Amino acid sequence: DPMDRFILLRSSSYYNQPQKTIRLLLRKRVLKAQLADARRELRAWDAYLRSYGDRPEQLLKVLASPPLRGLLSADTSWEDAEYATNQDPWGAKTHPAPNGKWVRSKSEAEIAWVLYDRELPYRYEWKLSLGGVTVCPDFAIRDPVTGALFLWEHFGLMDHPDYARRAEKKLTLYRENGYFPGENLIITWEDRTHPLSIARIRAEIDYHFPNWGK
Repeated sequence: DPMDRFILLRSSSYYNQPQKTIRLLLRKRVLKAQLADARRELRAWDAYLRSYGDRPEQLLKVLASPPLRGLLSADTSWEDAEYATNQDPWGAKTHPAPNGKWVRSKSEAEIAWVLYDRELPYRYEWKLSLGGVTVCPDFAIRDPVTGALFLWEHFGLMDHPDYARRAEKKLTLYRENGYFPGENLIITWEDRTHPLSIARIRAEIDYHFPNWGK
């Protein structure tokens, strides 16, 4: 390969540090292989767009089904980026969630694990400003297909009157700032006699993300 010979001739460390030169050559070949894969993937996407461009609903179904779903969910930069979170000491984060994270309740942990299983990128207790008021929704979820932002609030102590009143105020704040139940705001609740079920969690995800494969 002419580029290999160029690296060998130009590397100042060729005679003194041959291992470094070998690493450069290997790295170059890895990058060439990745570039070839990216070009093939681009051609495949172009073909899909030509086939389904005039049928957007059909295209969404294609994108959300395996194996293309894996390509869409591969970008975790939004989920993994640093973000301000709720530092309220009330309700310690003692329940394990995916990727080494911790949440405050068993039900929140179940929501987190189902979101992870469905490959839906989320942030836990992301500190947001709505109408000048700081809120920390339990989960903020980015739709992998459309990029739209959904908020999920789980109200776990609805048999406590003070808690229920605070929940109502929070829902009013969401509505005043463009987040509506059944649209881009997911609401679940429980009390001592009506615990949250995995089936309810899955049903909410199926309803709000119908174009994302199961």
